[in-house]
Amino acid sequence: MRGGKLAVLVVLATAVVMQATACADLTERIDKALARESARNMKLGVHVTLLPEGKVLYDRRGDELLIPASNVKIVTTASALRHLTPNFVFRTVIWADGQLFKNGWLKGNLVVQGDGDPNLSGRFHDGDVSFLPRTWARMLRKRGITHVTGDLVADDTIFDRQYTCPTWPVEQLHKWYAAPVGGLSFNDNCLNIIIRPSANGKPVRISLEPNTRYLAITNRLITTTSRTLALQQGYYVSRQLGTNNVILHGAYYAANPSDLVYVTVHEPPRYFATVLAEEMRRAGITLGGKVRLAKRGGARVGAKDPRTLIVHTSGLRETLEVTNKQSQSFYAEQLLKRTGAARFGQGTFGTGVRAAAEFLEEAGIEPGSYVLADGGGLSRASRFTPRQFTTVLGHAYNASFGKDFVDSLSLSGVDRTMRKRLSSSDYRGKIAAKTGTLNGVAALSGYAFNRSGKVLAFSILANDTHGNWAARAIMDEICRALVDEDLPLTRDRP
Repeated sequence: MRGGKLAVLVVLATAVVMQATACADLTERIDKALARESARNMKLGVHVTLLPEGKVLYDRRGDELLIPASNVKIVTTASALRHLTPNFVFRTVIWADGQLFKNGWLKGNLVVQGDGDPNLSGRFHDGDVSFLPRTWARMLRKRGITHVTGDLVADDTIFDRQYTCPTWPVEQLHKWYAAPVGGLSFNDNCLNIIIRPSANGKPVRISLEPNTRYLAITNRLITTTSRTLALQQGYYVSRQLGTNNVILHGAYYAANPSDLVYVTVHEPPRYFATVLAEEMRRAGITLGGKVRLAKRGGARVGAKDPRTLIVHTSGLRETLEVTNKQSQSFYAEQLLKRTGAARFGQGTFGTGVRAAAEFLEEAGIEPGSYVLADGGGLSRASRFTPRQFTTVLGHAYNASFGKDFVDSLSLSGVDRTMRKRLSSSDYRGKIAAKTGTLNGVAALSGYAFNRSGKVLAFSILANDTHGNWAARAIMDEICRALVDEDLPLTRDRP
């Protein structure tokens, strides 16, 4: 009996030595990556844990608060899964606030009731931007509607009307990645402008998707046959804040066949309703009143209400994939507010952050130990530590929604933001992670699928990068170490 116990102790001691050796090898490789000359002036925090138990395998400045950039989306999407549940469905409803007569007249208003859905675009319709409003207009016509005596009402009241976060950079609010948030949104709340050259010295030719008059375009972008002039001047698209006045200016090289640029819109709900009204007109439906926003406290209907004409749905799972795999901040902000609406009755930046704070506390993150300013990471006010991210990643991995969360992340060498990173056969698909990029900030947090069959949660946050390529190279080398280094299976205690 004593010999049997001794044998067990020898085996356990051997396992402990092997585990310690493996961790030493892993530590040595990560230390070596962090010792590169290119990392000298960076603030680099790294934290690695072994799942599911959460044992710490590596910690370098793991408790330092750093700007996380788009790694904030990890918190936003995990909070959405917690509060909304994976089977949550967005429902956009078009309903008749009035009486529909046999002659095709709707005596009253037509209401488009938003649910915070970020998916109302051409993204899931072969890039056809106007597919949904055009289809809905034709459906209304088939229902026999030819004239609406009242208004087309955009009901966006699921959210407030603070369309942008106060800590976003004002000079970037016309950029697609700073798209405003709306309870009723369309085409990521952007206008697509297709630019084509014309004759030398003449303004370029432009076309719009969707084909709308909601924005006023001033075209001062001149075609030039001089490549030098085009490079010197460049070309720019800007929008006057608080308006839908868009200006194109600069020089466009005549040899460029075309280009596609995006500009954000002012008042997203009115934008969507205007495009729908234009498609209704093309479908043969006239509007007697105007396009307007709904008043607070008005009626909202369900899918089975007899006044309901059209119900459009989309799911949370595909929303999460766009958010995390494509790092689409507009989606993240919509999710933040929708989570806030589900938890506290109305979607605001504040209620979304409060809902996320509840989730973080459940995950073991102490209130007041971090700063969450927005849902997508554009704000430079947010601060998290690498340890906090590995804690959240571990909690999400072990939660009932864990598979949905992991599936939403980009896979190395496979898709979206990670498709060109760690793409060799040895590492392809071995990292599921969320990237993050701002000027001077690079981040990578997620899961590493180790060759020994273990799963590691990791977070690498880099600030003061002075160029993110060097930081990404360091991160990728750390990820290789996480995949490569032998981690023997842990044994149950005797």
